[in-house]
Amino acid sequence: MYCPCDVINHVQSLLIDRNSQPKTYWINSSANAIITDIIESENFKIDNKQDKISALCHGQCFEANIEEFFTYENLHSSDDTLWNLLFLTGYLTLSPSSNTDAKDGYEWGRASFLLPNKEITTIFKAMAEGWFRKKMRDLDRSELFEAFWQGDAPAFENMLSEILLQSISYYDSQAEFCHGFVAGLFTGSGYRLESNREYGNGRPDLVIVDERHRRTAIIEVKFTKDLKLFPRLASDCLSQINAQSYQEPFVNVLHSQIVLWGLAFCQKRCLAKCLKEAELSHTPGALSQ
Repeated sequence: MYCPCDVINHVQSLLIDRNSQPKTYWINSSANAIITDIIESENFKIDNKQDKISALCHGQCFEANIEEFFTYENLHSSDDTLWNLLFLTGYLTLSPSSNTDAKDGYEWGRASFLLPNKEITTIFKAMAEGWFRKKMRDLDRSELFEAFWQGDAPAFENMLSEILLQSISYYDSQAEFCHGFVAGLFTGSGYRLESNREYGNGRPDLVIVDERHRRTAIIEVKFTKDLKLFPRLASDCLSQINAQSYQEPFVNVLHSQIVLWGLAFCQKRCLAKCLKEAELSHTPGALSQ
C-alpha cells in the first residue's frame, strides 16, 4: 500500500528532475500529537517503553496484545493501548512471525509488530529524538553542569550513566547516537555548542563555550562494541585532543578556563575522564590529570 500524497508528489518531482529521489512528503501534512501525548504521559506506564520504540527504529519487532475495540476515553488505560492505536492507524504492521489464520489474517489477542517502511521509521526516529530533547529540557541539569565544569569525572560519569540507563536502549548505542546524546545534554542550556568544527589540527566532536564565565570545554566521544577496548577508550579521547591540539585556539584567551573531556560508550555503559587547565593567564599552563 502506497501513500497517494507521496506518489503524486514524487511523480511531479520526476517530471522536473528525472533523478529525483522519493521523499516523505506527507510527514508534515498531519499531526502526531496524540501519539506523542501518550508516549510522554506520566500515566502511561510501559516497561522498557523507550527500548521498544528504539527496537522498532532499528528494524526489530516485539509482541503485544491486540484489542479489537477501544475508545478515546481509555487510550491511557493499559500498556497495550499505544501499540493498538499505532497498529489500527497503519503505523505498525504484522511481523511475518505473527500467528495468523485464514479468516482474520491475525489472531486477536497476541501478535508481533514492526514498522512497515522507511517513511514510518523516519517519523519514529524524529519522535524519539523530540522525546529525548524534551526530557533533557525538563531535567534539572545544574548538578551535571557543575560536575562538568569542575572536572569532577566520577560525579559526571555517574550522572551521565544514570541518564543513559533511563533514556536509551542497546540498539541506540552507536557512535552517531552517542555524539548526539552528549550534544543533547547541553542543548537549550545557555551555552554555545559547536559540533565537528575545525580547531587546532582537526575537528573535535564537541566544543562547549560558556561565554558568561569565559570558559570552554572540548569533548571527544568514542564508542565501541568491544568491552576489552572500553576501559582505555576515554584516555584515547584525551590523547587525541592533545595530539591534535584542539585546545590551542583557546589557551591564550585572557581569564579563560579550559576543560578537556574524553567520553567512552559501550552499550549502556559510560566512562569519563577529564584534564583541566584552571584560570589561564597569558601563557598556557601544564595539563594536570
